[in-house]
Amino acid sequence: MNTDKISHIENCIHNLFVEANWKLNEIKFLSDVNIGKENIKGNRRALVSYLIKPLLIKGERLSFSNAGIARNIVKALNELGFIVDVFDWKNEDFIPGRNYDLFIGHENTDYKIKKMYENLDPECIKIYFTTGSYWKFHNKQELLRLRGLNKRKEVNLIPDRYASKYKDFGLFNSDGVIVLGSDRTYKKLSDAFILNNAAYSDSSYDISKKDFEKAKDNFLFFSGTGNIHKGLDLLLEVFSQLKNKHLYICTKLDDGFARVYEKELFNTNNIHFIGFVNPYSKKFYKVMNLCNYVIHPSCSEGSPGGVIECMHHGLIPIISRESNIDVKGFGYIIRDCSIEGITREIKRVAKERFFEKKAKKIINIAREKFSEEAFLNNLKKHINHILYVSKKNERK
Repeated sequence: MNTDKISHIENCIHNLFVEANWKLNEIKFLSDVNIGKENIKGNRRALVSYLIKPLLIKGERLSFSNAGIARNIVKALNELGFIVDVFDWKNEDFIPGRNYDLFIGHENTDYKIKKMYENLDPECIKIYFTTGSYWKFHNKQELLRLRGLNKRKEVNLIPDRYASKYKDFGLFNSDGVIVLGSDRTYKKLSDAFILNNAAYSDSSYDISKKDFEKAKDNFLFFSGTGNIHKGLDLLLEVFSQLKNKHLYICTKLDDGFARVYEKELFNTNNIHFIGFVNPYSKKFYKVMNLCNYVIHPSCSEGSPGGVIECMHHGLIPIISRESNIDVKGFGYIIRDCSIEGITREIKRVAKERFFEKKAKKIINIAREKFSEEAFLNNLKKHINHILYVSKKNERK
């Protein structure tokens, strides 16, 4: 087959994929969603405001955050006996067309969540689901990081993950709040329930083939968007000085950020920019074998799925307190996320040995505490508790 025909076929496949993807994005509401439960006993009905697309894609293994979360919220409700409807959390025009016994709503602006609550049955139990730190804390931390970078580099970059204001209505007018991660910025809420994020266990990865000694000076930044918010600027400045340590970077770059850090990103021998990498791909496994550590000095998180993904593959986590993953006993907390503080922590961690033994321990912990099964069981427990307490209060 000549190259022109191959190119034509590839373009057709690409166009079909784009069209299918566009059609999936157009769907804003799903009724009677059923995941893993053939026969749902009872007639209780729940409404969920989160993501639609992961519920439409069959057979494809997506990252747990946020696709696995979307699926497991529905699965948890199905297993608790609820018939589930789902609408996209960005759908501002949605108004419930029937009565619901339970509503789980993802964080949004006060206007949207208040409008939703006003249109729900008064008897409906309302659970607020948040995947990040308290918004005022989040924004304060973001601005502190941004000001630090702008001052050091004498530039004027803008915030990259600034949260919408006015998110308090859902927090203080719900029957319960479920918080992703070990975040304590919601500690004033007595009815806030902590839920560990998760990643899928990966039987395809063979850690016995990894050369741990070769990877002992290699650190991985594996993260979502928001380069400044996640602390990539700090790592670039740290590793540009630590010539005997290597930083591998798997993320998408913001244009302004890439211009400011062009030298560090693309012209520094011990810093290697890879870009976005799909989990479970050959490239992903190669990166996992290159490094012994995953480093994540974020200023505010619910619980970064990228770090947990790396833990499932044996990487030792070095994270900020604000990353909100409990790594006691197997990882490291960066208590001072300054350039000096991160440098000190890396030098301290560099004395680490017994890499393979620790990697296997981390995989076991990840499969026990940060797995899909643990997520599902804890989510059901929290929902059940909120339902029980709410019904108990109604009887008083």
